[in-house]
Amino acid sequence: FFFAPMPGDVPSAEYEPEDVMDGVARAASHEITEELECPVQRSMSQGTTASEIEPEALCWSPQKVGELIELSDGGCTATDIATDPKTGDGRTGRYRVAIGEQAFSSGKQAFAVRINKPGRFCVGVATGMLQRDWHEGNGGGAYQVGCAWVIIVYADEICKWHNGVWTPTGLPAAREGDVIQVEVDCEAHTVAFLVNGQGGEGSVNAFTGSLPAEPLFPIVSFGGDEVAGASLTLEQHTMEGAEKPAEGVAAQLAVDEEMARRLANEDAELVAAAEAAHVPPAVAVELAAAQLGAAVAVSQFPHLAADLDRAALTVLVAAEGGGDDGYRVAATLALRHKVWQCRNKERFYHGYTQERSEAAMRRWVISPGVAEKFGLPAEEGHTWLDVVQHVKAVAAREAEAEGRPAPGPAELWNKMSSLNLMNWMFGYKQSRCLECGSQKGRTTVDAPRTDDEKNRQFNLEGRVYVLHCADCGKQTRWWRSQAPEICLNPNNWGRRCGEQSDMKVWFAGYMGVGNRYVISVDNDHIWTESWNDAEGRFVQGHVHGNGWTEIIAIGSSLPGTGPGAVMASEHLTERYLENLWPGDRNGPQRSKVDARRRDATGKSTQLHTLIGYACARGGLDAAGVTAVLRAAHEDYDAGRPLAHLGVDEAAVRNLTECFGVDEVLVRNALITARGNVDRAATLLLG
Repeated sequence: FFFAPMPGDVPSAEYEPEDVMDGVARAASHEITEELECPVQRSMSQGTTASEIEPEALCWSPQKVGELIELSDGGCTATDIATDPKTGDGRTGRYRVAIGEQAFSSGKQAFAVRINKPGRFCVGVATGMLQRDWHEGNGGGAYQVGCAWVIIVYADEICKWHNGVWTPTGLPAAREGDVIQVEVDCEAHTVAFLVNGQGGEGSVNAFTGSLPAEPLFPIVSFGGDEVAGASLTLEQHTMEGAEKPAEGVAAQLAVDEEMARRLANEDAELVAAAEAAHVPPAVAVELAAAQLGAAVAVSQFPHLAADLDRAALTVLVAAEGGGDDGYRVAATLALRHKVWQCRNKERFYHGYTQERSEAAMRRWVISPGVAEKFGLPAEEGHTWLDVVQHVKAVAAREAEAEGRPAPGPAELWNKMSSLNLMNWMFGYKQSRCLECGSQKGRTTVDAPRTDDEKNRQFNLEGRVYVLHCADCGKQTRWWRSQAPEICLNPNNWGRRCGEQSDMKVWFAGYMGVGNRYVISVDNDHIWTESWNDAEGRFVQGHVHGNGWTEIIAIGSSLPGTGPGAVMASEHLTERYLENLWPGDRNGPQRSKVDARRRDATGKSTQLHTLIGYACARGGLDAAGVTAVLRAAHEDYDAGRPLAHLGVDEAAVRNLTECFGVDEVLVRNALITARGNVDRAATLLLG
């Protein structure tokens, strides 16, 4: 399956935003670069969801902004900071996107975009399918895809774009200081564009009747030309009195009717072809709407790689020719996606020097009772840094008194673990009232207001959850964060497994102790393991027995003891099964895990995903999973894209025939050897 644009859909040279097909072809080089969330922190979010923020808080979402776009003015102003906007400084390509925090889903809604500094850009709306890392370079430019309806503002003209097809609008040219209004009628499924309130005489300035009945988000995208510094401000706008030329709307309706007839014929042919290939028609249509073949679906639709529901997996299988090869590719991409997400979010902590980490620990004053618990005087004014330094000093005095060398990172880590210090500093805790500790009450969503809330490094989602406490009547503001400056708050601050794991990785890096993330696949949980020098191994954590198919470790790249990020990454399922369910308990638990791996529907896993099933069908055993994880680390460090698998199928066939061994062994050897046939042959010879 490869769904290319119709010849008549390719834009002319006059308005080309580069060749549409070229954008699709480059999808294989797509790289996720800015994801801060761990895959289990939000159950691998499948795109954008509507916010509850009130209209007056209309702003761009910090968590839905592409590379080299900077937000200011409380998230209202988006500015392209690329030196070379047209190439994204050589990293992405044109039309990097910023997505609004609030969606429109009912009635007549509107917003405006003020041009602070011009450049070629897109303005419009998109469904929640649009991702922040989509751009022209991976075939996901807002003008290219079927989930967005935009105009491109050229120097002297404005054109309307959807799904790679453009038409002129007749709108007047927009200059610096001008305002572009976007009016959305959710009931009529239309969106209209105006410049300074004017639609242009007889212009076709609207998409009519073709928008889906689902939430639509404001979007802009930057980098259409070489002009640097383009800047746009999102503003409120009312539809009352907006000009809607009757002739233009009638002309657009005629165009839409003709387009609908053509698409209906194409859809019928597509559905027949999909059914013949055993691909769910709905998924085939989704891919076709974005002008993509299934072979690059994982790059264009991150949620296909993230969750691998049955339909998405079927598409990937079809893309690779069906059978076990497709499942192996799907599983490999899903495992690499987890490595990418963990490394992307961990990258944040590489910016924490010793001084910055200690400043974060010094930020919060603990109670006299907590200070006393760790050997300090029961006085006001102590901080977490005081506690950490006191524990270090006590350990040093004890070692000196016993004639031992000064304690190293591992010994200090064990000392702090024995005191339960890390649980006090950043242990798991559900969000609750900061005043009384109650979890009762109604929770609403608000826009960031304080400096900490607006700080993109401190607020992962760019929104704030407000608990209206049912017990004490006060309001508590809380948000998802991975920053020690926020998560070390000792005053009932909520930390879920994602935040807790992030804090352990950060603190281990500060202490110089090796650490790694551990994930239960197809299940919403993450934890960490730390390196034990004395035993020469990572100390095993704990996991419940429900809903997972595999246990994998993803090593930390922060400085520390132990084997390093690559070798720390491995398949751990057997180790956890043997150690946590010993003896008579092992058989029943193993049977449950095996049953989930065999479930082609995914219904028996907690997240209803199929990564474990894909591993089993694709022949990725423990050694294969480990090889994929370690190769992913090496690829990440080398700057290779997520979708780069580095395995030549011809080499697999040749080596299999030459050595007469199982194809799975050959494939694992090639993955480990990064595609080097000679090195893979050496590994096979053993």
